Amino acid sequence: MWLFIQRLLFLVLGFTACLSQAQIFTFDVPADQGLCSDAQQTKIGNFISDAKTLVADALWAIDQRNTHDPALLALFTSYFGIRWTADYSRFGDTQSALAWETVHETLKAVKAFLDGNGLPAELQFTGQPPFAFCGDATYQTRGWGDMAVDYQGDQIEKDDGTYETIWDLYKIDFPDQSFNPFYSPVQKGYAFTQGSRPCADTVDLDGNPAQTMAFVAKPLFPKTTGIIEAFGKLDPSIVLCDVAIDKPAEGDNMVEFLSDIQYPTASSPIGLDDQLPQSSIFFHELTHLTTTDVTDRWYPLNSCIKNAVTDNGIETSGAETNAQSYMLFAMAIWYYRHPPAGVTPATFYQGMSNDKLHIDN
Repeated sequence: MWLFIQRLLFLVLGFTACLSQAQIFTFDVPADQGLCSDAQQTKIGNFISDAKTLVADALWAIDQRNTHDPALLALFTSYFGIRWTADYSRFGDTQSALAWETVHETLKAVKAFLDGNGLPAELQFTGQPPFAFCGDATYQTRGWGDMAVDYQGDQIEKDDGTYETIWDLYKIDFPDQSFNPFYSPVQKGYAFTQGSRPCADTVDLDGNPAQTMAFVAKPLFPKTTGIIEAFGKLDPSIVLCDVAIDKPAEGDNMVEFLSDIQYPTASSPIGLDDQLPQSSIFFHELTHLTTTDVTDRWYPLNSCIKNAVTDNGIETSGAETNAQSYMLFAMAIWYYRHPPAGVTPATFYQGMSNDKLHIDN
């Protein structure tokens, strides 16, 4: 069963010192505030290498558009709902052309970040690399009635001498208190999640039990009190929960890296989600980290494909803004492009490695 990657709603309020601009992430945090060990940082370096491979393969697929090769271009239909004319020479409709551009721009943003060029201007508020945390220890549990603090860590006094609570500031965003507030001293910001902890087990979008694997925290709810901007817009961060950074458990459907994957054969087909590497979780999160509009619409493999290829009467299927669709597409292209010598390329058109070309326009 594919594990759920939970999305957190987050407001970053401040930033601590960063490391060299040449580094992709900032790891310099207190030991009890989500510090990644040397071994974990090394593993994240391997995740980065895998992510570079995945984005390079996905961009390679973009470059193959003019080949009009249905065996390859049909994967864009499977995972992004991009339709083609019968001969695969043109987009099937205007919406497909727009979705293609969104996919291309998203992949370019991920590549630029991995190449050390930082986040896009609209997200790079400080010019410093985003924080990377291992585990959710940086987030302290808060109650809705607790006093709120600003980016300097000071309580916010009202005109009547009382102080703003977290509920005072965020009730417009969470009127039913269905999310729980957390505070990060490192980032001086609040996170909001439905779980008892940011990395705790939760439920997926359909209400099924699910496990949080990783998340990107973004500044979403800027607040002002009077003329003072108490809550500023600063850089996002990424958190890898234990399940995403620790060695996968025996019998789990995950491996660590692309190099650990056992390539399927005609006699031993697999599902695309049967042996996903942990580095693919990291890739999923990068699409959130480097863009402003990629969100989480669907997680399960079957849901991602079904919703992508179904004409639901709106401008696009929405798959081009679904993070899991990017990860699954990149993995499908990786399989397609890198078969061992003498092995037929895996074609995950409907999620299985031996799928025949049958995605209709």
